[in-house]
Amino acid sequence: MEWYVVERAADDDGRPLAARSLVAEAADREVVAALCTSHRSLFELRAVRAGQVELRDLIGGATFAVDEVGEVGALVGVNVGDVAELRLVGVDGHVRFGRTFVFHPALARDAIVARIRAGLVAGRRRGELVDEVARLRLDYERASDPRMGVTRSRMTAARRVYDRGLGGRER
Repeated sequence: MEWYVVERAADDDGRPLAARSLVAEAADREVVAALCTSHRSLFELRAVRAGQVELRDLIGGATFAVDEVGEVGALVGVNVGDVAELRLVGVDGHVRFGRTFVFHPALARDAIVARIRAGLVAGRRRGELVDEVARLRLDYERASDPRMGVTRSRMTAARRVYDRGLGGRER
């Protein structure tokens, strides 16, 4: 839903729904503007401290300090080094998480980084790279039974799905 409102261009004027609502009189104008200028990418979790999470954008290289306010348990069960598709939103001088978190299997990290590097060399845009890795996540879920936990077959599925199409990259 977040992508649909913030990024998907409407057919009639080519602007996302959120950007179109800026023209109208809106009580939440600042929030809508923040969403329109938000940053969606693939991030590596660098550090977790009380009330703050440090991330590195795997596509652009920037580092962000995100204030984890409100839903403090949002990152329970994740580890430093994990890769996730996230949306970062600037609100009231602070960087905050959007509502959607898509975490990728830890075993897929190297394949994701290799895919990003190859895509950047080929001149692909950020959105294309994020969407491609999101499709791999869906393929991974289809190839493995999530009820099985982290088993040998799930680890094999992660490597097989995320390595697909990378050719002779180094391990």
